[in-house]
Amino acid sequence: MEKLLSIIIPTYNMEKYLNKCLDSLLIKTGLEYLEVIVVNDGSSDSSLSIAQAYQQKYPDVFVIIDKTNGNYGSCINAGLPVAKGKYIKILDADDSFSTPILEELIKNINGIDVDLLLTDYVTIDEGGQTLSQSSYQYPELQIFDFPRFFTDRKASVPYIHMHNVAYKRENIIHIKYKQTEGISYTDVEWTFIPMTTVKTAYYLKKPLYKYLLGRAGQTVNPKTLMKNMYSMEKLSFSLIDKYNTCHAHLTPLYQEYLFYRAVVEVSRIYRLYLAYKNTDTQALIKFDAQIKQLNQDIYKHTEGLTINRYLKYIKVWRDNKNRKCIYPFLRYNLKLNNCMRAFFSSQNK
Repeated sequence: MEKLLSIIIPTYNMEKYLNKCLDSLLIKTGLEYLEVIVVNDGSSDSSLSIAQAYQQKYPDVFVIIDKTNGNYGSCINAGLPVAKGKYIKILDADDSFSTPILEELIKNINGIDVDLLLTDYVTIDEGGQTLSQSSYQYPELQIFDFPRFFTDRKASVPYIHMHNVAYKRENIIHIKYKQTEGISYTDVEWTFIPMTTVKTAYYLKKPLYKYLLGRAGQTVNPKTLMKNMYSMEKLSFSLIDKYNTCHAHLTPLYQEYLFYRAVVEVSRIYRLYLAYKNTDTQALIKFDAQIKQLNQDIYKHTEGLTINRYLKYIKVWRDNKNRKCIYPFLRYNLKLNNCMRAFFSSQNK
């Protein structure tokens, strides 16, 4: 029987969460259409044995790849050649799916042919409490022309996350997709170049993916982000390099998409550096010079980015980067901006 959906699960020391993750995939109807590829990235805990127990019980569903540690991207690169499903989706081992929504998705996509499957996602805390939910203004439960919605800013196309997407496997093979290895945060790449292959899409407006926030040691924790600044910088350089290489061959809409995705990741690094009290100013200056060298358009565009509606924080920093007083000023405004965003986000729930 043809597999409809391959789910690649990069796994490193996730024994606390892996059972919940894998249990969430055990749909009552349509399980035979799933392929679950657990890539054990050299875990030192019981992650591998947990995955093997599922493989023994469901040998036609679960595939195990056991490899030496190579970080997140290496897991995706190990899983892709093995995948047999018509579509491919990534699920982190500390996250999970909504089982009923997964079952509905499998039922709905049986018999359709699109480049992209879209679903919503929720962020949850350790207790399972929903913190936020993504949602998009796309046509529901029908095949639609995806690039046309790039012109609809309400659709927030540049901010689609890896949690939202599953690609047709043929598309990924065609572009010879390979994720950057040896660094964290490369899940961003999953919604970069692969998205340029999309012409048609199907949207199930329900939160399939449950994204856990607040786990100790999580890579999106602010302190962890600062420790992993090297990975974030290398990722942003990689995105710009990919943009520089392929943008001339893309339609204007996809050029714009990649441009703004790169800008988002670059601006995130400026914000982290400037918001951190003990920031390495010379490292930030070096990063800024590298962005300028890689792409003048992206460099110039960042000067117009604002916080608190008016403050062009990157331009202000560039004009005053050798003045010590500028750092506490920008740090205060960035903290204020974060507080305001958190407040308005809570009011919209």
